[in-house]
Amino acid sequence: FKKIQNTFGTLHNKYHGRHTKVFGAPTVFTHAEEVAFVKSFVKCGYLDQIGRKVNRFVNNVPGNDWARSFLKRHVKDIGQRFASNITRSRSEVSRLTIEEYFNNLNTTLANVLPSNIFNFDETNLSDDPGKKKYLFSRGMKYPERIINHSKSATSMMFCCSASGVLLPPYFIYRGECMWDTWTENGPKGYPCCNESCCRFGSAYNRTKHGWIDTPTFADWFIKSFLPHAKKLPGKKVILGDNLASHFNIEVIRLCEENDISFVCLPKNATHLCQPLDVGVFRALKEAWRNKLTQYKLSHPSCKVVPKSEFASLVKVTLEKMDSIRVLNNEEESGIKRVILKGLEATGIYPFNPQKVLEKLPYDTNNIQEIVNDT
Repeated sequence: FKKIQNTFGTLHNKYHGRHTKVFGAPTVFTHAEEVAFVKSFVKCGYLDQIGRKVNRFVNNVPGNDWARSFLKRHVKDIGQRFASNITRSRSEVSRLTIEEYFNNLNTTLANVLPSNIFNFDETNLSDDPGKKKYLFSRGMKYPERIINHSKSATSMMFCCSASGVLLPPYFIYRGECMWDTWTENGPKGYPCCNESCCRFGSAYNRTKHGWIDTPTFADWFIKSFLPHAKKLPGKKVILGDNLASHFNIEVIRLCEENDISFVCLPKNATHLCQPLDVGVFRALKEAWRNKLTQYKLSHPSCKVVPKSEFASLVKVTLEKMDSIRVLNNEEESGIKRVILKGLEATGIYPFNPQKVLEKLPYDTNNIQEIVNDT
């Protein structure tokens, strides 16, 4: 007892549950209210919403001391992390909109095989290799590395299936005309689909502005997607952004003829519902930056990656991204892994709306109901 500085009576009472009070000074908020804060962290507006006045708070707003002690008490539930920036329109995506989307999706995907469920999205790969950590002597004022970079970027259309197959990407260059050298040595076969439907590999196009429009989307649909979809028996479903450039009479006619159904993702919700955006593009751009850095360092006089070499660099990037690993005595494709994780995280396959609904913020207008329930 001397070592632990407790008497027999203290231990006896603790064992029999006679000391039920919480150690330390009494808190301003009840335990139920603080649990509600953990569930839906409302920093300033809660007291005013319920008409409660706390004299020790200036302007009825908790101060830094209270915030520090609150975070210390709930260190297991709340932590500080860097926040991603999203637009206000994205933050206002309603629960009802997401539920309606999943209700429609559930009906559309009924009895559809995962190999017949597709997702497409456009992204770009920039000419900037980005920042990277290096070792410098302590106190160096301007740690820099010499490497050429620019703000130019090239758009690409990607499409994958719920079975983990990546179709050859579709390149969209910025320019008035297309040169043959821009279409050489691009992705063809592994690690993309290497069946006869995709035997020609990647397709290429150009626009004045450098991103997809109605004619180029129709060209992608006919050259890249349709040959793969045609060989699959049964109904096909393709999910993508609800953009006007994705629909014209020709595309709609081809969908009807080949039993293809379009499902549009909810507006301003691609950060939640777009599998390629959630799962694939982050890994792709990380692999691209690494490859671009190697290229820039080995070509110090090159200010911008030539269009004649861009496709070949993308091919090597995809091969590096697909680094095979052995799991449970079976080979697992890196690209297939991120595709399936993206589909799972967005609740598409396996179908699970809660994967998205649980990411929506609480409605702060109902914070009193949370307290009462607690």
